[in-house]
This record gives sequence, C-alpha cells and structure tokens, in this order.
Amino acid sequence: MSGAGRVHGVGRMDGAGRVDGVGPTVSALVPRAVLVGGAVLGVLAQTLGRDLPVAAALPVVLALVAAARPALPAAWLAVAGLGALAVLGGGGVDGRDAATVLAVHLVHVGASLAAVLPSGTRVEVAALVPSWRRFLLVQALSQAVVVLAVVLPAVLPALQPGAAAPVSLGR
Repeated sequence: MSGAGRVHGVGRMDGAGRVDGVGPTVSALVPRAVLVGGAVLGVLAQTLGRDLPVAAALPVVLALVAAARPALPAAWLAVAGLGALAVLGGGGVDGRDAATVLAVHLVHVGASLAAVLPSGTRVEVAALVPSWRRFLLVQALSQAVVVLAVVLPAVLPALQPGAAAPVSLGR
C-alpha cells in the first residue's frame, strides 16, 4: 500500500507515489492492462466485418481471468484462442494478421510480467525498459515477416496456394 511517508524498503514514499532514490514508477497493474488490451485488439482485428460466433470473445474473457489470476494458464489459452480466430477467419494473410501478431505478443509480454509482479506493488519504469526494447525488436521482425507474407504472393504469383509451378522440359 502507498501513503505519504510510509517506508517501502528503499526510502520514503511521498503523496505522488514516488520513493526517494527511485525513478518514476507505474502500478504493477499496467502489465495486466496490456494483457487484456492485447486480447481485445486481437479479437477486434479478427472479428470486425466477419461473421464469427459470439464465442470469438472468449480470448478476452480468458485475458480477464489471467489478469486476475496470473498463475493460471488463462493467458496462454487466450493466445491459442487468438490464433484459432486467425485460422477460422480464413482469407489469407492481411492487415488483420499483423494486428493479431501484435496482440498475441502483447498478451504474452503482459502475462509474463503480471506473473512476477504482485498486483499491489509499483515497479520502476527503468526496470521495464529491457522488456519493452525486446518487445519492439521482436515486433519489428514479426511485422516484417507479415508484410513479406502479404507482398510476396502479389509479386510472385507462383507462391500463391494452388498455383502451378513452372515446368521446364530442359530444352
């Protein structure tokens, strides 16, 4: 709990939630919000404009459970649900899949951090920087793969599913 003048291991906390000798902090609830937000993004990306059943909202429900109880495997079930939505949506690779890649990664990172941060604590922003740097690097690479998956079939028609490969008779 926080309160003006209460000692928190390192120093005294002021009324604004700052501790002497510690940089800016955020609530440990932030990764849980990222987890739920990622699931919402993924469900919206895959369901908007598509006729999918109401059960498509299940990943969001699982993310809410994971935010409340990070020790349960609910977050990983939410990730599986987002993947299932992407497959059920069909229609090839498009911008929806780019958003789903982002969403799955947000759920993963949020759940991983939520699992090790007790909900009533605060965490120094500097302690989160390495996780978010890795997040940005992985996203840059992952989104590049999605762009290639969208662009290459248009550039190289032979890569499209069902396209016949050119046959050479050796002459």
